[in-house]
Amino acid sequence: MPDGSKVQLKPNNGVGETVFYKNGQLYVRWYFNGTTVIPMDDYYFMTAASDGNNFVVVRPYVLAATAAPITVKYVDALTGESLVTTDLTLNGIVGQPYTTQRIDDELPNYDFTNIVGNASGVFTADAQTVTYYYS
Repeated sequence: MPDGSKVQLKPNNGVGETVFYKNGQLYVRWYFNGTTVIPMDDYYFMTAASDGNNFVVVRPYVLAATAAPITVKYVDALTGESLVTTDLTLNGIVGQPYTTQRIDDELPNYDFTNIVGNASGVFTADAQTVTYYYS
């Protein structure tokens, strides 16, 4: 961003195709060396430098929506107390996949009993909680 902050971008599907124009010929390309992000009225374009003979137009990108966090808990099924010092918090963008996992090796005196929530899925705009129960 112009202020130096970093943002996550995602392809703005359906708006355009990646096109490379070189010496009067059009080519479809998916990779350009030395790309930069140029902000333009809520759109961001991946572009490559022109040497005067070549012109590049690349698919526009839009800002990706930041997802609500996913909290992963590891809990004693009998007491309801946490078995870890702090819960795990996962962050991502809406639609990005996530995966959580059991920590059986870190809890040698406990056996896994059940899970509430989805061990894997996608980040959404709503907060999610995944709780692993051990006894």
